[in-house]
Amino acid sequence: MATLTEEQTRQLRDAMEQRRVTLLGDIDTALQRMDSASYGTCIDCEVDIRFERLVAFPTATRCIQCAERREKTYVGGATPSL
Repeated sequence: MATLTEEQTRQLRDAMEQRRVTLLGDIDTALQRMDSASYGTCIDCEVDIRFERLVAFPTATRCIQCAERREKTYVGGATPSL
């Protein structure tokens, strides 16, 4: 079994911390959307996000169709250019 180097351990720890920060931000956004009565509504097309999606992914801000479209457009963090 391979062991991690100190650098790999640091990188893993940093990635885990960034994930926690992102998740807390997503939760805060979901709570704000609940307060403003926009929770469960897609931010792109404004249709209701399916209940099953919200159960599986409570911080979802897009319906599955818009989320898939966005992933195809912005895969790898790239942004489209004109």
